[in-house]
Amino acid sequence: MSAIESFAADVAHEIKNPLSSLRSAVETAARLDDPVKQRRLMAIVQDDVERLDRLITDISDASRLDAELSRLELSPTDFGAMLRALAEMHDTTRADGSPRLILDLPADPHGRGRALVVPGIESRLSQIFLNVIANAVSFSPPDGEIRIGAAPDGRAVLVTVEDQGPGIPEDQLSAIFDRFYSERPAGEKFGTHSGLGLSISKQIVEAHRGRIWAENRTDAQGAVCGARFLIRLLLLHATAIAIEGRAVLLRGASGSGKSDLALRLIDAGARLVADDQSELHRRGDSVIVRAPATIAGLVEVRGIGILRVDALAEAPVALIVDLIPAETLERLPARRSETILGLALPLIALAPFEASAAAKLRLALRAFTGPGLPVIMPT
Repeated sequence: MSAIESFAADVAHEIKNPLSSLRSAVETAARLDDPVKQRRLMAIVQDDVERLDRLITDISDASRLDAELSRLELSPTDFGAMLRALAEMHDTTRADGSPRLILDLPADPHGRGRALVVPGIESRLSQIFLNVIANAVSFSPPDGEIRIGAAPDGRAVLVTVEDQGPGIPEDQLSAIFDRFYSERPAGEKFGTHSGLGLSISKQIVEAHRGRIWAENRTDAQGAVCGARFLIRLLLLHATAIAIEGRAVLLRGASGSGKSDLALRLIDAGARLVADDQSELHRRGDSVIVRAPATIAGLVEVRGIGILRVDALAEAPVALIVDLIPAETLERLPARRSETILGLALPLIALAPFEASAAAKLRLALRAFTGPGLPVIMPT
């Protein structure tokens, strides 16, 4: 059975249950004269209609995901800012007795929240955590706590969401991400959740080349004291080179020519800041780039190995360069910029393997970050 056929069969099964209940209630109500019993049946009808509405909304969202994620256009997303916004929204809308949400985010060397920038679709990345947090809320005890932590993990960011609920059966740790998973907390009103939330989260994470999994939390005696969800996503995929103290972000997939262009720039006097993976944070009116601690001062030279070179610890970003094939390069492109951490930075595209690529980059840096060459471009 194909994936589409399997999904269609699951959808038909899930919709049939509330429809059968709805039909039975309507047929019974037509034969009753007792207004009390009629009101009870109308309450059942209302519950079934609400359940169908939730199911159809989530099914529609899940069916659109494949098409949307196949056209994934990623932009830098400040994970820390996104999680803080979700926490603030949760606190604002939290009902009495609902669990509190506690954030544990890393601080930068200047005492402010450290930015964890990942490439992604911000609305979909938010949906991952809305679904995971909603799941934690439903299993949490009254006035409990949900803790969200985020920290660099090598070349990725690792986010954890921990609750104080009953935990997850060991044989269901993978199954909870299946479509229409139906295990719900005792006492929860039937049909409150569609069973698609965690499945949708997994789909979004994997489309962003990440991983999501679950495990149980245990206390000092080894007893289960809650569940922990872990989401790992790659940090910004870019090489940073500093020219006269100003950093240029070279962006592109593996093999796109980041290292090749970076080495030519370094050979001509530029300095390495970060090779292949870059950490960004905001300081005043500047976006500061640095390397993850594990790769600081190191550059991978294909065919030779990993070498230690003279490098800057950090530098303000002055220009973003997307590396693309020469045949797709526009002759006279419109002037562009991209907003990162709330600041607009000039953006250009270059073909990295052209002999003139390094010279073009230096000219662009002078032209767009001044004082330098005047530039006339289409608008």
